[in-house]
Amino acid sequence: MSNFIPREKNGIRLLYHANAPWAKTGYGIQSNSLLPRLAKLPEIDEIALLAYYGISGGVSDQEIGLEMPVEHIKVKCYPARSDPWGNDVIQDHVSIFDADVVVTLFDLWPLAPDFGWRGARWLPWFPIDHEPVPAQVLERTQVTYENLVYSKSAAKELADNGVKYTYIPHGVETTLYKPLGDAQRAKAKETLGFPPNCFLVGTVGANKGFPPRKGWNEMYTAMAEFLKMSPEPENVYFYQHSLMTGEHGGPDLQQMATDFGLIDKLRFANPYVLQSMGLTTDKMNNVYNAMDAFILLSRGEGFGLPILEAQACGTPVVVTDWTACRELGEVGYKIPITHREWTPQRSFWGIADPYKAAEALLDIQQKMLAEQKNLGHAYGDMRTAARKFAMPYDWQTLVDENWAPLITRLWSEIKPRVWGPLGKLWEDPTFGASEVEAPVVTEAPLEDLTLVANVTSANGAKSVEETSLAVRT
Repeated sequence: MSNFIPREKNGIRLLYHANAPWAKTGYGIQSNSLLPRLAKLPEIDEIALLAYYGISGGVSDQEIGLEMPVEHIKVKCYPARSDPWGNDVIQDHVSIFDADVVVTLFDLWPLAPDFGWRGARWLPWFPIDHEPVPAQVLERTQVTYENLVYSKSAAKELADNGVKYTYIPHGVETTLYKPLGDAQRAKAKETLGFPPNCFLVGTVGANKGFPPRKGWNEMYTAMAEFLKMSPEPENVYFYQHSLMTGEHGGPDLQQMATDFGLIDKLRFANPYVLQSMGLTTDKMNNVYNAMDAFILLSRGEGFGLPILEAQACGTPVVVTDWTACRELGEVGYKIPITHREWTPQRSFWGIADPYKAAEALLDIQQKMLAEQKNLGHAYGDMRTAARKFAMPYDWQTLVDENWAPLITRLWSEIKPRVWGPLGKLWEDPTFGASEVEAPVVTEAPLEDLTLVANVTSANGAKSVEETSLAVRT
């Protein structure tokens, strides 16, 4: 017989499940800013990444924090398997990494009810892009350890249904996404292929699915109507940072632009760069600054990161008055919906009024033209208000005010629990020390005795099996 030494714990071992940070997607961008900052918190022992997009083939060590104003870190990256959401591999990764906490950053409804529970506490950080909250999402919130939502609209939906939650919004690097001077903005327009003094409307969004969630039909209708109203239609252009092809299930936007009469006014992002490389943060800052107005008439958004990034650069926004767009358009133009559209999630998207959106674009252009003639500074005021709105979403602020308190609390909930001999759950004040004395096992030899401990969900869900340990004498 020998003494049983409980496993040493110096902090939380966090398995973070999202897009790879080097993937130029909204989730990837968030991961690249968040993970290096979390790694510096004293309660974090180690972070690993499970990337359901952007990595495949095997486990690797990757540098995180590229292009961001943070100290880079290296993390172990675990790939997904056959299930794109990781349902078939999460338990193995949790076991191999010895994770205490699993944070998933994507939709909640595709995940298995027991996702991440065996051996770890599951905290999904998820969107709600329908109103009301779909039943599939609501059901999953009952079996998590804690629910994290990143929009106020999602928080309201959960509160209305009596579900406990923690609100932590997405963020933006305000030292990187920032307003440029007039000369730099004019040069940025030329870089995109537009006249330096034109009125440029722009959008950023993934071209996926049909009907498309990003509301291309509404935006193209709004642009076509705006051109009819504009005092200078010959000087109006449209930039779309999206794939023009339908290879991800979306419409052929080039054909769509032709049918709407916009093809001579519209330029798309370079598809090779967009798909294979992505633009650097510095270049995306130039893209947003080139825009005189940003438009995104999404039918449903869990957050809408480009809306925030555009405003960090001082660009006024025109968005749908629906789901998370509503809160991010607080100082911009919130376009009312004409009707709701039912989806297979048995809830509703909101269809923005394209004619009201056209009127909003006209108002922005008129304010800019007036300012160019020294007739007030209403357009400049809008740019200042947009930047001011974005500042509380600065990433370092969010970590200091939201993530750090959450991690501290989680560590206090995890730290005292040590698995002792024969399943005894005991608390030891020297927990975390290099050596901890424990009782000697004097029982008769046991074969493959399984030790089981229960963890109660912070949101009131029933206890579930947390871990098992085979003990041999």
